[in-house]
Amino acid sequence: YFLVITKKYACEKLKFKKMKMKKMIFLMLTLFFLGAASMNAQLTIGSTGEPHPAAVLDLKSTTQGMILPNVTLSNNVTDFNLSGDKATAKGLVVYNTGDTPGIYIWDGASWNRLNSCTLPSAPSSFIFNPLITNPVAPHALITISVSAVFGATSYDWTLPDSLSIEGIADGSSIRVRVLKTIAGTIDASGISVAAVNACGTGPSINATGTITVEAIAPVQPTFSISRTSINSNGTVTLTCQDVGADRIVRRHR
Repeated sequence: YFLVITKKYACEKLKFKKMKMKKMIFLMLTLFFLGAASMNAQLTIGSTGEPHPAAVLDLKSTTQGMILPNVTLSNNVTDFNLSGDKATAKGLVVYNTGDTPGIYIWDGASWNRLNSCTLPSAPSSFIFNPLITNPVAPHALITISVSAVFGATSYDWTLPDSLSIEGIADGSSIRVRVLKTIAGTIDASGISVAAVNACGTGPSINATGTITVEAIAPVQPTFSISRTSINSNGTVTLTCQDVGADRIVRRHR
């Protein structure tokens, strides 16, 4: 009986040693892989593939995204509002759930909202009709245009005092009235335009050249009559074509 007990004890002791050895092997393998991971300092989640060489953490998915920590920041962008040393937290990214929500990045001194909005580019060169090299009469109308800018919703025009916009004032093409009443010149560099979208106003460009105003005799205007038959009690409306003249001299026969 003593022999049986001794044999049983020896078997149990052997089993214990085997279990202990397995745990040791498992622990050693775990430490090995952890050490390898710490040396590589890169991790891929969502795939068995290698992480991008430039990424410490590479998240891979075609159906899922990443949810940033949701925090409520103060209205004062210089308030860190989170634990830890704010001076060493440069590059920290959170999603603000407070006023003006969005993705914010801490630069070491203040929070900066990540803005995906892009200002429109500057318009291209100007087109004058008539050409800027052609003299115009006092009070003449000039059409000034620029090519449409992608994403622009309107255009912000600036004109010198000697020009005035007539009609639509925020399009890529405007009609301008010459306010000079005598011969002279207008510096076209005072004409500028910038494209505008929901993000704000983009860079502007200025025209070049000189608009020459000369005392040119206007062309003969044409008329349209509102009634074709006139009786003694009737009235008639005469509409004169705008030819850029100072005034229309009416002559009756």
